[in-house]
Amino acid sequence: MALLQSLGSIPRNSNVYVPCLHNKQLFVTCGLSCSLLSSLDGATCIVEEPVPELECNHEESDTRLLLHAAHAAASGYFNVGLRSPDTYVAVQACCCSFDIAAHLYFRTGTKSRARIIDINQLAAQYGEALCRALPGLHAFTGFDSTSAFVGRGKKLALTIMALSNDEDARKATTDLGMSLQVSDELTTLCEHFVCLLYGSKTCSYINELRYHLFCTKAPSSHLCRMLCKSIFRGQITKQPFGEELYMQHQSFLLQTTMGGFSKTGN
Repeated sequence: MALLQSLGSIPRNSNVYVPCLHNKQLFVTCGLSCSLLSSLDGATCIVEEPVPELECNHEESDTRLLLHAAHAAASGYFNVGLRSPDTYVAVQACCCSFDIAAHLYFRTGTKSRARIIDINQLAAQYGEALCRALPGLHAFTGFDSTSAFVGRGKKLALTIMALSNDEDARKATTDLGMSLQVSDELTTLCEHFVCLLYGSKTCSYINELRYHLFCTKAPSSHLCRMLCKSIFRGQITKQPFGEELYMQHQSFLLQTTMGGFSKTGN
């Protein structure tokens, strides 16, 4: 669309593009706006129609994908395919699958290792409560602006949350990002989840966990280098982390009239 914008107008009479749009609908976004391109007969010209319900201020396509999927479902499509190499798109899709009235499929991978994942089947397998916690879990365990926990990956975190049935752990990752302010209660819940992540069922606080690891592991172990409580709290309350999670959760409000991200209250 940047190319089309630089040209000043859409090449409506191009013999190259017109046949490609016959019996097809192409939604093109540029900035806040979205347009629908189509060709009635595949021979004459391209018709451009604005789509105001898909206007939004999402900067990344990974959050726009779900907005377009919800729009497709509202337009009467029963099966919607999402294509992306980004894990976070699959995470979003699992969370939003309960709000989109269509069957979602996620295509990812390279040409030789491409695969299609049935999002609805995956969401049904894990359950709605766990799927609602996935975006917070994904960001909390390492994302674009957040560091991963030393020696602990996302697969282990997901396994712990899926098998432990710990309501506090799910509440911690579900509530993350719902507000730009992180309460003391939420910080405590996050600490509890970190303790589970490092295999401790007796510890409830990070400083307590650090002391336990120092006593049971070799001092040179990489596990003894995990952050202390004061740094941990700074990590989950610093502005970039809070804003990013807040933006992620806002993108799950899939009403087509939302107009993108917005900040209300705190």
